Amino acid sequence: MKKWHSILLIGLVLLLASSVVGCAPTQTTETEPTDAISWDEAKYHIGERTTVCGPVVSTYFAEGSAGKPTFLNIGKPYPDSDRFTVVIWIQNRAKFLSALPEPPEDYYLGKTICVTGLIDEYPKGSGSAQIQVTDPSQIVETPVKPADNRPVVGGIIAAVAIVGLVSFLLIRRRAHQQNKLHQKQQ
Repeated sequence: MKKWHSILLIGLVLLLASSVVGCAPTQTTETEPTDAISWDEAKYHIGERTTVCGPVVSTYFAEGSAGKPTFLNIGKPYPDSDRFTVVIWIQNRAKFLSALPEPPEDYYLGKTICVTGLIDEYPKGSGSAQIQVTDPSQIVETPVKPADNRPVVGGIIAAVAIVGLVSFLLIRRRAHQQNKLHQKQQ
């Protein structure tokens, strides 16, 4: 078998391998309930009992305010009216303090969570949606899914295989042209 046939065969095998690697099914675990909605959709579901998911971007324990609420702002920080807020009133705070390793405003900050409950609007007419939770079981942490980079790796392998194949063909073509030129000169 000629040397260029071997190189061509290797290039085709790499190209085939890259397409298999790039298209391999990925194993994922369900991290959010299938009926959950995103935090930015919550304002369209006021009055519904559902699960809302999103990143906690700011928090505040308003110990000087009436009812001493703890606010977990999801998606956008306070005072953005487009945020979704989880409210924990003082009468329920002790449940969270005993269930969590640190106060809820510290524990949930920076995490992605899903919260289940009745979505209401506060203040009325503002378009700002919230859920008032009474128990830690209403909030579930959802780990951020790691990016699946197998298609990227497959694409890189395919690109290398194609570049190698094209380079080989160009070198072979040039060698063939030089041979022809050399034969004409003789």
